[in-house]
Amino acid sequence: MIWRLRRGATLDPGGALFSVWAPSARSMRVHVAGGNGAGEHALLQSEKERGIWSVHVPGVRAGDRYGFRVDDGEPLPDPVSRSQPAGVHSLSEVVDPEAFTWHDTGWSGVALTDLVIYEL
Repeated sequence: MIWRLRRGATLDPGGALFSVWAPSARSMRVHVAGGNGAGEHALLQSEKERGIWSVHVPGVRAGDRYGFRVDDGEPLPDPVSRSQPAGVHSLSEVVDPEAFTWHDTGWSGVALTDLVIYEL
């Protein structure tokens, strides 16, 4: 079973779904910098969930940078971003979590006798 975020940038074969919770916003846009999905894309507010905005943008790939524009302001980083390569105040980066190769199969945890438990 693979757990998936419901907000942020979620890749699919055709691009990416961008979703953000902004209950006080009057309008939302996602600014995609570079790549095939480059440009400004308006997000639509969900009729079922208050404050949820989303849009599918074709052509977006892992590594593309993006930010959310609230009420025509400057692009802001995604609050649930998986990557902030230029720092927390810069554009977020689209990540493909399934492309990561895990190297932890040999780790078996810590033996109960080696644990230190502190109670207050």
